Amino acid sequence: MNKLRYSFWILFLLAVPLALSLACSLFTSVEPAALEVAGTEIAAQIFATQTAQALAVPATEAPPASALPTDTPLPTDTPEPTDTPTATPRPSATPTPRPSNTPLPTSTREPDLVVRAPSINLRSGPGLVYASLGVLREGDTATVIGQAYDCGWLLVRTPAGDEGWVTGGSEYVVFNLACATVAEAVIPPTPTSAASPTVPASATPDRRQTVRVLIENDTGGALIMYLNGPAVYNFTVAAGDHYIDVVPGSYSYSVTGCGGAVATGTIHLDAGDVWTWYCE
Repeated sequence: MNKLRYSFWILFLLAVPLALSLACSLFTSVEPAALEVAGTEIAAQIFATQTAQALAVPATEAPPASALPTDTPLPTDTPEPTDTPTATPRPSATPTPRPSNTPLPTSTREPDLVVRAPSINLRSGPGLVYASLGVLREGDTATVIGQAYDCGWLLVRTPAGDEGWVTGGSEYVVFNLACATVAEAVIPPTPTSAASPTVPASATPDRRQTVRVLIENDTGGALIMYLNGPAVYNFTVAAGDHYIDVVPGSYSYSVTGCGGAVATGTIHLDAGDVWTWYCE
């Protein structure tokens, strides 16, 4: 076996030089001109082939240069239209009516006091013994500013500004306030006055029996009484209740009071009589 392998390698080594000699003989047998022609044709074919391949390269391998996008021109400024003066009439001013003044409602508050009797006296104090300062007539009003004796008498102020006391009796006035809402006023000192009969002087004193008559002077002021009958008398009777002493019998009289009013007439006077006076 080893002999055979050894023989094979000897034959192989002998064959290689033989083959190389044959190859060199083959190459040298070709004429140089022919070789040049063949090389030129081959080169031409190769060139042509390469050129054709280069021309046949698809566009995707080498994309042609695309044209650059042109700049989009910016919009030019549109000139604003010039103002064309036109004579546009202005609307005439329409005056806005001003609201008319709304009158305030008049006060509906009732007066504090309304006289309901034909007349009452405005006195200097709360009682018939106080002098009369004036007279209030039916329908006259006044403001109450004080009271005495649980509103039995009311201190009032007239619209003319006069102040004085009036009776609070419902038969004489309409009193529109609650008594509790009126402050108690200071009561003036009580005057000392009484009937002052003036008996005419006579040579012989009258010694006849006399009787006592009550004079109710509700006029609010003094009464000046002139009596002519069985005897003649002049009395000055202050406001309030006072007695006079007269000879009983019938008398004609003239009485001045109520701010100067004069009353005349006849009357019979006797014991126990009550003679009442008031202003109408």
